[in-house]
Amino acid sequence: MEEYSMNFMEGYLAKSDGITLKAHTDSVMCQMREYLSIYHDSIERLLSIDLSDALLEAARYHDLGKIFPDFQNMLKGGKLCGERHEVISALLYICLRPEDYNADTLMAVLTHHKNYYGHRGELKERYFNSGIERFDELYDLLQPALREIDAFADISKEDFLASADTLLREAKKTMNGFIHQRGRGRKDEINRDAVIKGFILKGLATSSDHLASAGPGFRRLEAGISGYKEMKGRLFNDLISAYPFQERAGRSEGSSLFIAPTGSGKTEAALLWASNQREIMKTKGRSFFILPYRASMNAMSDRLCEKLGDEYCALVHSSSFLRAFETLSESGISDSFETAKAADNLARMNVSPLKICSPFQLIKIFFAQNGYEAGLVSMIESQIIFDEIHAYDIDVTSLTLASAKYFSEWLNASILFMSATLPTHLKDILIKHFSIVDENIIYPTTDWLAEKKRHRLILRNTSIDDPRIIEEIIERSKGGSILVVVNQVDRAVGLFNLIKKFNKNSILLHSRFHQKDRNEIEKRLKPEKGKILIATQVVEVSLDIDYNELFTEIAPFESLLQRFGRINRYMLRAPENVNVFASFCFGDGKKNKYLPYKKDHILQVKEILDQTNGKVISELDNQELLDKTYPAELKRRLNETLDNRINDLTQYVTDNLAPYGLKDYELNNKLNEQWEELFDSTVVISENFFDADKSYFDLRRFEVSISKNKFIHYKNEGKIIYNSDKKMHIAKLPYSEVGLEL
Repeated sequence: MEEYSMNFMEGYLAKSDGITLKAHTDSVMCQMREYLSIYHDSIERLLSIDLSDALLEAARYHDLGKIFPDFQNMLKGGKLCGERHEVISALLYICLRPEDYNADTLMAVLTHHKNYYGHRGELKERYFNSGIERFDELYDLLQPALREIDAFADISKEDFLASADTLLREAKKTMNGFIHQRGRGRKDEINRDAVIKGFILKGLATSSDHLASAGPGFRRLEAGISGYKEMKGRLFNDLISAYPFQERAGRSEGSSLFIAPTGSGKTEAALLWASNQREIMKTKGRSFFILPYRASMNAMSDRLCEKLGDEYCALVHSSSFLRAFETLSESGISDSFETAKAADNLARMNVSPLKICSPFQLIKIFFAQNGYEAGLVSMIESQIIFDEIHAYDIDVTSLTLASAKYFSEWLNASILFMSATLPTHLKDILIKHFSIVDENIIYPTTDWLAEKKRHRLILRNTSIDDPRIIEEIIERSKGGSILVVVNQVDRAVGLFNLIKKFNKNSILLHSRFHQKDRNEIEKRLKPEKGKILIATQVVEVSLDIDYNELFTEIAPFESLLQRFGRINRYMLRAPENVNVFASFCFGDGKKNKYLPYKKDHILQVKEILDQTNGKVISELDNQELLDKTYPAELKRRLNETLDNRINDLTQYVTDNLAPYGLKDYELNNKLNEQWEELFDSTVVISENFFDADKSYFDLRRFEVSISKNKFIHYKNEGKIIYNSDKKMHIAKLPYSEVGLEL
């Protein structure tokens, strides 16, 4: 059958802002071609089929249903349309192609917004449970519009209902095709190819539509740096050459593990590794840098944008929009809100070759009710770099590893774990679940590590708030820069209040600042003589700072090593002091003094540090010391727990994922509950900043995260109230130079 002319679409709207159906369809087709330029070869390698024609045809037909009179009326300001336009689009597609329709195109058109399965309002509930009668009524409503268009004028009710029968049959066939039923007493098998094909069809149809709707203009998708030599040329020059272990990491093939000290160039090694995977696999799949803290994500984004260009990198976290807004506002850009919003929307789409984000951006794919297919497509033949995987609690770690394992096994993603330190029990888990071969476990040479002596470890049996220690910190700051790290926000605030009386160049960094203040603080972190930075764990990962001396509370040894790494970072000075305090500030007798860590673990760390007190430690010593801080029983228990959780998540969550929505409503609800349980914080805004006349997004700049326990406590006291107009929790708590005061 000949293709119908698209010219009639000029007479219909696609969007309420006046964009015509033809203009939008043309744009979606262009963006689909862009996505195919990135993923065509990867899809063929993954499935041994070419989906290009089916996807381009889906882009062409996806919004035909918007000719529905009620939908056009809605776009012009009328009441909401009661019918799903994508269902009508699918029906009209079959009417136009009754003999040669493509079932893959059909499913992409049908589901490019709503799922087949899901809560009430999804397609099965609204259309497919009612049988053919539902479509009889729909034809009567649609016929006036059909008569006005030559291509559709001859569609009779009989033709329409025959198309509806085809739609019902094909949808059912597709949904039933995800499982191979093997008969009595035998476990059903997942039809992996059918599942992956469904992810790709819906993922790319949705992505192309969203990208075309993201604002005026065509978005070209950059392929990214595909070769080791090209990346090496970007990162190094005649004055700065790569270490041998960076080159070895960069040359490794497949999933790898890279352990090297802070400041030794792991980021550059990871970029070399990613570009080498792209070259070996001949892929344009995207790269991901996964980090645990917003401060580290912001710093990594700034660093990579400087090396690779702003257009190459995208930053995505809960406050990335606000950070972009603040940065643009400070630059004097008049439309900073609209520009930041557009930039953040694009960052969340699969546009940039490299994305910097937290593991939650990966995990949420398996918990989302809709749109998860687009996230899965972005993982096809990707390169995923995890920086300091040990920084999370066991729940987040197991979910992160189960997700990464799925991407590796199902979508041919390559995984790199890089860390300054890694407990042996966790290293063993990574090697086992990601089949990391010996040659891909990369360290600097023992000679190189042995000669790198950056720190003198001093264990002190007092707390940092001891007046003598405060005096010492002030005195030491006169000759250099001082980093003070404690394990809880309240203790950081208390120390800052003590120290600032004597040193006006003191900075406080923790999680209870709003985004506007965080941006300002992060700009002031560069060390200088006389500066004292008082911080929590947010300084542990990917902050490129180099202070002269450390005063820190005791913590797990891997966390201490991260803190040590902010001192004498580039090994350019004689060993500097890292002072570890065995007692905690402001009431060492409190029950919760060890939080967020376990008491037995901290006591074991203290025992090991006692043996090293006063000694200069080399980078070679660190792994042995780290392993000693984990008693055999603790290592066994952690290994077993992590292993079991990864296996359970793989069996019951990731491997049960299918396209077009979850059939099991109870599982859907359970996943939502589990997703919420991952987060121990809720955002509030201090009454200092709340103004009902300000927009929601203006107010979001002043939101602060607090723990769920503190949220419940203050809510019960009547100090947190919910504003339904702005959909925000307002805290009747002061906000000052130390952040939100609790």
